[in-house]
Amino acid sequence: MAAGQKGGWWLLLALVACSGSDRGGVPAGAEADSVAPQLPPLPRAEQVVAHAVEQRVFPGAVLAVGRRDTTVLLRGIGRTSWQAEPVDPRRTIYDIASLTKVVATTPAVMLLVEDGKLELDAPVQRYLPAFRGENKDQVTIRHLLTHTSGLPAGGDIWGPSPNLALAQAMNTPLLRAPGDSSVYSDVGFIVLWVAAEKAADEPLPELLERRVYRPLGMLSTGFRHGKPCPTCAPASPLHPASPARLHD
Repeated sequence: MAAGQKGGWWLLLALVACSGSDRGGVPAGAEADSVAPQLPPLPRAEQVVAHAVEQRVFPGAVLAVGRRDTTVLLRGIGRTSWQAEPVDPRRTIYDIASLTKVVATTPAVMLLVEDGKLELDAPVQRYLPAFRGENKDQVTIRHLLTHTSGLPAGGDIWGPSPNLALAQAMNTPLLRAPGDSSVYSDVGFIVLWVAAEKAADEPLPELLERRVYRPLGMLSTGFRHGKPCPTCAPASPLHPASPARLHD
């Protein structure tokens, strides 16, 4: 999923860095105190990011800070990739990766709950009969939404097609009893997305564009599905895009 910098609802209130780094972690000497020890918080943040770009931790970033309905700081630093043009803070579009959970899946689910098409305490099997396995009949939509389903955190869920990747997620066994504990689960949100789409009886990207992104003026936010995007920052140049696999 991609998000731009347009609109009044800021998806990120801190730092979104471009990937493509040839070095991991924080470089020696890049600690905040050593980079800009005497500056106020916002200029200091800019100095820290600029220093990281100089040290080739990442090629560039957009630093965005919002307070209530006011944009306090919006600045592009560096480039979208090592060979690309400088970052344009108002036009560069980023893959928001796991923020898709809170910017897409969660609002879609809650809209469907408001519409009466989805029940939080209904078993997932009501919407996805193929979601079967030991104790899976006890897993509810609420469990998936709150990461308490018992599904594992992640796994190598991918394949040559979205349907095959989905089958892997649906067949993933529970590691613990539903409701027993909270474990952040990518697998659970894959299942939740499909359950919500079944309840909606329409593709969720279309629902979200119509009822969330367009009304909020988020005209650069959405699911691109391989469409050309000259203003997109490369998410992971070392891992070519696959129709059934995200870079992270």
